[in-house]
Amino acid sequence: MEAMETLQRDLNDALTEAMGEVNEYVFFTLQRNFYKCAYRCFDEHTTVSRIEPCVQQCGAPPQRAQNIISNELSSFQERIQRSVLVCRDKFDEQRDIAALTEDELARNAKDCVERAVKGHIAGIPKLMARIKSQITVKED
Repeated sequence: MEAMETLQRDLNDALTEAMGEVNEYVFFTLQRNFYKCAYRCFDEHTTVSRIEPCVQQCGAPPQRAQNIISNELSSFQERIQRSVLVCRDKFDEQRDIAALTEDELARNAKDCVERAVKGHIAGIPKLMARIKSQITVKED
């Protein structure tokens, strides 16, 4: 069980580290652009009926970025869960048909999950590249 907890921690650490740059971009660049844009709305318009839609439009890029990040991370998590389920299915099949001891079965299952999770950890840079390509906007 300790190995699985270590694997979970490794996955979380890798994802947190990779998300640092994305979060910095969203929270600093996109939010800064939002506030600059909203400020211009108040400078350029004098009625609430014109200011509100202007400010809402300013908020679209950060909101879109958050939606993209949420969707990508959710898909990533689903892929990991599917991989673990495949390992579980293999474990069940081996238990039913193979002449393996419980220790061998457990080791095979652990190795399968470990390979799957490490494969997903190795794919985090591609995930980050995909997220970044979708949320990048030009500076004002």
